[in-house]
Amino acid sequence: MNVISKDLVEKLYDPKETGVLVIPEKVSEIDLVDLRRFIKEKEDLFEIKREKYIANNQRVSLLYRGPFDLSSLDNTVFSKVLENYKQLREECSQYSKIPFEQGNSIEVKLIHYPVSELGVGIHKDLSSNINMIVFYNIEGETDVKTYSTKTGDDPIKHPVKAGDISIMRGPRSKDEPDIRPYHGVEEVKVSRMVLVIREIDEELEKETNKDNWMGF
Repeated sequence: MNVISKDLVEKLYDPKETGVLVIPEKVSEIDLVDLRRFIKEKEDLFEIKREKYIANNQRVSLLYRGPFDLSSLDNTVFSKVLENYKQLREECSQYSKIPFEQGNSIEVKLIHYPVSELGVGIHKDLSSNINMIVFYNIEGETDVKTYSTKTGDDPIKHPVKAGDISIMRGPRSKDEPDIRPYHGVEEVKVSRMVLVIREIDEELEKETNKDNWMGF
C-alpha cells in the first residue's frame, strides 16, 4: 500500500506550490503510545543539545547520525517509523521528475517544542538537507506556516497534529537549492514532540553548515 501518490509528489516539488505536504493520521495511536513511552524511558541515552539561538527553550536529541541503512535503530520502537520513511522516500524518488541524489548519511532528531509565544522563526532548512525532510508528529498540534519571502509575505497555514506526517521538499540536485520553502511557527500553544528525518549531503554540509548543527 502506497504512503503517497504521484499527484502529491508532483505537487510537493512544484515551485508554484508551498513545498510542504501534510499526510493526516498516518502514525497509529498504538505506535504513538509506544514512541512516547520509549522516549520517556530512554531519551537520556541519546545526545541532547539545547537550541541556542531561538530563546524558546526547545530541546533537540540526536537519535542517529550515520549510514543510510539505519541499521543501528533496527529492533527498536522506531523500526516502524523508519520503514515508513524508507518506503516514503522510495515512492517520492520514483514519482519525482528529477532523480534524487543519494545522500551520504541519514540524521534522526527528536525535537521538543515547549509552549512559547516565540515559536520558530522564519527560515529555510539548509541546502545540504536534500530531497525531502520528513516530520513525524508524535505529540501536540500547531500550524506550520510557509511564506514566499524571509520577511513573511503570503503566509499559508498547514495544520499538523499528533499522528500526522509532514513532508518538506529539499533540493534534489545542486541546480535547485532555492526550492527550499521559507517556513516557521508563529506561536507554540501546546507542547509538541516531533521526530525529524533528514538525508544529508555531507560534502555540501561542510560548506553550508559549519557550526550550525541544528540545520536551520
